[in-house]
Amino acid sequence: MAGTVLAVIAGFSAITGFMSFWATDEILSSSTWESTGRAIVDDPAAQRDISAAIAEQIIEAVGVERFVAGLLPGALSGLSGTITTKATELLTDATVQVVRTDFFEGVWEQAIATVHDQFVRAVDGSGGVTSITEKGIELDLGGVVSAVQEQLDRRGITVLDSIDASRIDVTYLLIDAPGLQNVRSWIRTLRILVIVLPAVAVIAAIAAFVIARRRSFVAAALGAGGLLGAAVVGLVLQSGKSRAVEELSGGAIGPVIADAVVTHISSGLRGALFVSTAVALVVLVVGIVIAIVTSSARATRT
Repeated sequence: MAGTVLAVIAGFSAITGFMSFWATDEILSSSTWESTGRAIVDDPAAQRDISAAIAEQIIEAVGVERFVAGLLPGALSGLSGTITTKATELLTDATVQVVRTDFFEGVWEQAIATVHDQFVRAVDGSGGVTSITEKGIELDLGGVVSAVQEQLDRRGITVLDSIDASRIDVTYLLIDAPGLQNVRSWIRTLRILVIVLPAVAVIAAIAAFVIARRRSFVAAALGAGGLLGAAVVGLVLQSGKSRAVEELSGGAIGPVIADAVVTHISSGLRGALFVSTAVALVVLVVGIVIAIVTSSARATRT
C-alpha cells in the first residue's frame, strides 16, 4: 500500500514539475514575448487602445485643454473639455494609421525586447530595471510622436508643427505595479517547484519500487499519479486565466491586450499538458496490463 501511494506521489510530482518548468520557460522566453508582442500590435482592438493611450498623452503634454479654455471667453470656456475630447479622437484616428505601419512595428518590437530583458532582470533581482517605474513596466514610444505629426500634416492639420516632438515623452503602461509583483512572485514560486518536484518524483519512485510488495502495480500507480497531476494543472489553467488577465490589466493596457497575452502563453501550456496527459495515460494502461498479466501468471503457477 505504501509503495502504491509513493508511486502516485512520484507520478503527480513528475507531471507538475514538468509543467512548472514549461510554464517558467514559456513566460520568460524571449520568443514568447516577441510573438505575443506581434499578436498584440496586429490586433485591431489593441491598435485602438494603444493609439488612444498615445493620443491622450500627446494632448496632455501639449496642453490643448488649457490652451482652448484660454481662447474661449467667459462661459464658453466650459466647452474646452468637449473640444479636447474631439481633438483626442481625431489624434487617435491619426495615430492608428501610424500604429499600423512597419515603422511602429519596429519601435514596438524593440521596446518589447527591452522590456523582456528588464523584466527577467527584475525577476532575478539583478538590477537594471530602468523601464520599470512605480506604475509598472512601461514601453518608451517617444519616437512615435514625430510620425503622428506627419500623419496630421498629410490631413492638412498643422497644430503640432510648432511642438518639439523630442521633448514629449510618450510611454505605454504594459503591466501595472500589483500585476508585476504578483507575476514575479508566481515565477519565483515556479522556479522553486522546478527544483523540488522532480527531486520528490525521483525519490518517491525509487522508494516505491523498493518497498512495494507487488511492483507490477507501481507503474499503474505512476500513471494514475500523473493523470491526477495533469488534472490539477488543467484546473489551475482553466480557473487561473481570468485571474491572470485581471492581474495584467492596468493603466493603459486593457482586457483585450491582457487576454491576448494570457491566451498566447496558455495555448503553449495546454499543448504541453496534452502531451503529459497522454504519456501518463499510456503509463497507466501499460501498468494495468502488466499487473493483469503478472496476476494471471501467478494464478496459473498456483
